[in-house]
Amino acid sequence: MNYWIFGFLSIFWIASIAIGWKFKSSEQNVSDFLIGKRKLSFFIFIFAITSILITNVNFFSQSSLNLDIGFMGSYLAFTVIITSIVSIFFMKKQWVLSKRFGYITPAEMYGDYFKSKLFQYIIILISIFFIIPFVGLQLSLSGKLLSIITENLLSPVISSWIIGLIICIYVGLGGTNSVAHNNAFKFIIIIFGLIILGLISYNLSGGFMSLNQTLAKLSQLKESGEANTISLFYIPEIINSGSGYNLENEKINWSGSLIFGFVVSTIGIFCSPAFSMWCFSSESPKPFASQQVWVTTFLIGFILIFFVTFVGVSAHILGSNSIVNDVGINVSKFLSENIEKNNFDLNLFANYGMTIKETSPWLFSILVISAFAVLQSTAAAFISTTAGIFSRDVYKKIFNPKASPQSEILVTRLSILLIAIVSLILVTFADKIIWVLNSFSISLAAQMLIPLIAICYVPWFTKEAVLSGLIGSFFILILTDPAGHLILGKFLPWGPWPLTIHSSIWALMVNLGLVVGVTYIKQNPIDRVHRQKYFDYIEDQAGIAHSNRHLMVTALTLGVFLILFGFGPGASIGNSLFGIPDDPSTWSFGLPSIWVWQILFWAFFVGYTWFLAYKLELSTESDKEVVSLSDDYGQK
Repeated sequence: MNYWIFGFLSIFWIASIAIGWKFKSSEQNVSDFLIGKRKLSFFIFIFAITSILITNVNFFSQSSLNLDIGFMGSYLAFTVIITSIVSIFFMKKQWVLSKRFGYITPAEMYGDYFKSKLFQYIIILISIFFIIPFVGLQLSLSGKLLSIITENLLSPVISSWIIGLIICIYVGLGGTNSVAHNNAFKFIIIIFGLIILGLISYNLSGGFMSLNQTLAKLSQLKESGEANTISLFYIPEIINSGSGYNLENEKINWSGSLIFGFVVSTIGIFCSPAFSMWCFSSESPKPFASQQVWVTTFLIGFILIFFVTFVGVSAHILGSNSIVNDVGINVSKFLSENIEKNNFDLNLFANYGMTIKETSPWLFSILVISAFAVLQSTAAAFISTTAGIFSRDVYKKIFNPKASPQSEILVTRLSILLIAIVSLILVTFADKIIWVLNSFSISLAAQMLIPLIAICYVPWFTKEAVLSGLIGSFFILILTDPAGHLILGKFLPWGPWPLTIHSSIWALMVNLGLVVGVTYIKQNPIDRVHRQKYFDYIEDQAGIAHSNRHLMVTALTLGVFLILFGFGPGASIGNSLFGIPDDPSTWSFGLPSIWVWQILFWAFFVGYTWFLAYKLELSTESDKEVVSLSDDYGQK
């Protein structure tokens, strides 16, 4: 193994453990360990949260999709934007509830609001279904990457176990404080790595003008079959009567509707119960707007729309597209033609990295470290909070109500180890289906959007209605998701993601329908009064000012429009609005119309998130102080 990468990895992992050791203390209480005593500082919170939201989808999959299906892959950049929009509507309100009533876990929040122990158990089950495949995928990709850079000195499975152990050590040492500070420094590394990779591809392709000139030539190539290069420049169809995924060849049948559904499904990362604990951990709502608008939507959106798109699209002219190579319009053969395209893996990134390894080992090392930073920051963040859910809502609530803080922290550490081990067992024995299981887990977590709406905005939604929605959406996911088809495929007359509509969309529609229907059928006046008490306090502390309430209809209407046309079915208008895909002479600004459309809507979304966060004050700090009734709800 190259000495550069060995040195960089050693420093990277030792630093991670050292940060964990710094926050290790025998005097920690439960709030310290699980949510940083609600005192994560301004910049630590911003950097830590943003690093969690930059996932393998953004770092690896987007550029790989750019190589596979062209500019349509860049719509994955909107995953961080839709997450920011959802967080603007719900992060501050969750923080207010947690601060007021002393909630440490979301199960406590939902259970108290709905007066339902069953709801607490449902939250625990969703947390389990979410965490194992999600963490398993991060560890699987980490293991594969480590195996590649060590030139198979270590197998992918052994590599995954090594990295899992390292994560367990620094998460278990210092809890949330350790993870937050680790993720904050990893955020800097991630940003640096994404920009560096973009600049490398920029330089190799001869610059922006050279790329555009070659893309113009590429757009005019016409050949028969599915490899038609013109399809790289537009969304081929809005919807398809077939299924969106083929389990046999693992091929995704991308359409406008499927891209939309895939992007929407990623809100499951924010809506998942484990993420709510990160909302609770901030010292105040002060960092929320900056993180959502300027760091995530503006900065990360900019990097993904420009730099990451450049990485994927330029691969076509750097040797990875055999059609381009055959007609001689490639700039070089820097990359291999044998890159595996039809999967959500790290092949393109690995190809870039291994190609520059010999000439620039230090640069190669930085890129590898940034990749590990993406995977570890996400895995560690969710392992730590889910372990807290296990210790609080399973061990303390069910088995040992009088548990001491020390025993809770010990059980949390054991839960961290248990989550990692179960996830690694999944990697070891079911790696071939781990992506399918991860997709299901995120889609399931996305269904928590409806309970969040219930708590924060619609107090007349009943607990029976919300529970019905969650249970119904779970079964719809089984019937429409690739994971369900692994078991039931032979018995179902449709394929995974029927009509190329993502399973998360099918489930959300049923979820909302059931909640509205059951609520209409049955209301309990006593429970309604109980829920209204919480809602009134949220409105007083985090509601929209009366002078701005007339803007809410405008905000919702504008949001629906931007989502449907920015990356939804309406985005197909962008195929040719700024130029015909196969006629470069018509391209506005010298760019393909679809890319101009994406850039334009990224700018629109920056303005829209500013409007929500600052103008409507959904994420700004309130002048009113939140008076806490309890520091720890579990001590009642």
